Amino acid sequence: MQLSDAVEIIEAFGVKRVNELLGEGWKVLAVSTSTYGDAKEGKVLPCYTLGKAAPVSGGIFPPSRML
Repeated sequence: MQLSDAVEIIEAFGVKRVNELLGEGWKVLAVSTSTYGDAKEGKVLPCYTLGKAAPVSGGIFPPSRML
């Protein structure tokens, strides 16, 4: 998924939460560091930016040779 395809964006901290979101169909758009969220005493943690694309309509399907 490209960043421009995202219609909803969230930030998450922690591998467990990120894996849950991936299971729900979210896609990782970026990984950065942050002292926000669960960070204690200014500790730097990975911050995952995830996005969801708009639902795909069942309209036009490409020919099978294009898949």
